[in-house]
Amino acid sequence: MKKVLILIILISLISPVVLAGEIHRLDLNKNPVEVREIREGDLVEISIGNKTQKIILKKVLFPKNIINLALFIEGSDTPSYISMSYNQQMRLDFYNDKVDDMILVLESLSPEQARIIFRSMDEKGNPVITNQEIGGLSKITGEEVKGNNAPNLKTGIIIIASIIIVGLIISFIFLKK
Repeated sequence: MKKVLILIILISLISPVVLAGEIHRLDLNKNPVEVREIREGDLVEISIGNKTQKIILKKVLFPKNIINLALFIEGSDTPSYISMSYNQQMRLDFYNDKVDDMILVLESLSPEQARIIFRSMDEKGNPVITNQEIGGLSKITGEEVKGNNAPNLKTGIIIIASIIIVGLIISFIFLKK
């Protein structure tokens, strides 16, 4: 009975652990401009038109001012991988109609997160103008993204490795008895 219990504990400790980030849901049909701070591993679900597209922030290369994104287009079998540099505009066409549907802009970044502007486009491929922009507030200014005290990916990996090591030590102690 002890060996079965130890085996179950070992399998549960060694089993793969998914280190997922936060999920951000944006509806660009209701609000055509969204600015979000996204951490590595976060998923962004974007409702635009009658489809939902997904973007994952894969990596922040802070010294180079570059981020790597994985774009999952609804109806496509494989993701597209995008690299964006600071203040670069990325125009995306989700419907393959040669009209851009959305613009991504990397506004600022820190070692573990990026601030991205998501902006929808109209049927002609022009940016949708919001009420605030008509009133003269058209500039979205960037501010530096400051890190917070939330645990990051490295901390999670260290904690998981520590749990596995402690579990192995405990199992070896029980196996010797």
